[in-house]
Amino acid sequence: MRPQPSQWQNTETRRGEFDGYNIAGKKYENLVSLEISWHVTVSGINPAHRYWESHGEFHSVTIHCFTDQARDFIQISNLLIKETIELTERRAMLKAIDEWTACIIAT
Repeated sequence: MRPQPSQWQNTETRRGEFDGYNIAGKKYENLVSLEISWHVTVSGINPAHRYWESHGEFHSVTIHCFTDQARDFIQISNLLIKETIELTERRAMLKAIDEWTACIIAT
């Protein structure tokens, strides 16, 4: 099946260590709704955890990126799993997103 054009555009990529977790994040902006979400990867644990953050809630995520004739496509599959995230991991991710957002606003 051919992927559909995405309404999400990757605008920032950040990384750092937060409360003992290695966290990388890609900021996505929805070109239609102007919503901002983050694709967050927590590494240093096996397996790495990947989430889609939206409005402070975390979803499991599988992201496939495609390029076709200089256009980017993204497919996102998510399922709300906020109950299964360890509290320390959740706090570290929120801390990272808060810091990254503050840094973006300041520039």
